Amino acid sequence: MFRPVSHNSLLLPALGLVAAGSLGLVVTAHPFRLPARPIVVVFALVFLTGIYGSLLGIGNPGLANGVLVWIAAPILFALLVWAADETLIRMILLAAAIMTIAISAIALSYVALSVAGFREFPAWLVGQLGLSFDGHSFGITTITLYGLSTLVATCPLWLTALILPRHRLLPGKWMSGLAGVAAFLTSLVAGRAAITIVALIVPIAVWIVWRVYSWRRPRTRFVAFAPLVVAALAALAILALSALGNSAVARAWDRVASIITGSGQTIEDQIRAEESHELIAGWLSSPVLGHGFGAVIPGYSRNESRPWNFELQYHLILFQVGIVGALVMLVAAVVGVLALIRSFRVTPELAPVLFVVTAGASALLIANASNPYLQAPGNMWALFLLLALINVALLGGRRTSAAQIVDDTD
Repeated sequence: MFRPVSHNSLLLPALGLVAAGSLGLVVTAHPFRLPARPIVVVFALVFLTGIYGSLLGIGNPGLANGVLVWIAAPILFALLVWAADETLIRMILLAAAIMTIAISAIALSYVALSVAGFREFPAWLVGQLGLSFDGHSFGITTITLYGLSTLVATCPLWLTALILPRHRLLPGKWMSGLAGVAAFLTSLVAGRAAITIVALIVPIAVWIVWRVYSWRRPRTRFVAFAPLVVAALAALAILALSALGNSAVARAWDRVASIITGSGQTIEDQIRAEESHELIAGWLSSPVLGHGFGAVIPGYSRNESRPWNFELQYHLILFQVGIVGALVMLVAAVVGVLALIRSFRVTPELAPVLFVVTAGASALLIANASNPYLQAPGNMWALFLLLALINVALLGGRRTSAAQIVDDTD
């Protein structure tokens, strides 16, 4: 979470240790249990797509990257999903809250010090964290930091946790609120349109679904009006930053409009529009089968050293595995959604946590449409955390004798 991208020499061994620890938990578990059948089906379909794209991509220059994303990383996370119980999920969520606060604190402090004129940052720290600062790009503050991509999932996740009922698997309200607010402020000052968009849309959408789901449950004033309180605080933050010349929200909505209409005016939007055209044209040259993982587009690339990498990930899936692979992944998504719906019936006491974790996974999938977040194994944890939670719910929960949801009336 802290270093989800760059330096695979550190990240991959860390993921390997997670996988080894997960395997240890699996083989020593009493009683021994296999994953829930829908979870097995989802992973089987992912691996099937990975094998298909790899075989089709033999000889492509970026095949190794495709194997890492579609086969190696899912294997590592599959072990985590299999091993997870309620205790482990609680630990992961606590770690996510701590990392959200830490990343936000670093980003906000760096911006504040930079604006104040301080430039004497240690070179080793800047290099290790991937820090850079530009206070004038597109009329707003923009920074880079390796851990910022983690906030794509955690910012809406913690804002959702703030406005839904408490649950013992979630950190306390104070920690959820601090993590969510800090991450949202970071998205505004960092100029990250993707984080801002999902942070504004996803929590309210999930809260609406929660109210429909829990229509007959008793409501307290806090739960009923929490979204209004959060929205008011967000509006105050936006107005304050706008008064200081920050136009992050306006740029975020312009990004949405440009994606829908193809009329973007910034360099970034124009690049994505061109990339969309090239990927669709490349897909149409082999629409059914695709070109395989690691394929390149002759005469066009976004990165000369890695010409198989592109920002538009769903376009890229069509280009790489064609209609065949896209349909397999669509089936996997449908199976996952149906499993999520079923998990609410099997273990209803986990409902608040399911909603919160779904918010994080949904935000990541939405943002991935225009940013290559899921091309980095370190960013995949939010999706697999949801699968792990669904697996726990479908198996009836673990240590369920101690499971107790904190009701709205508490």
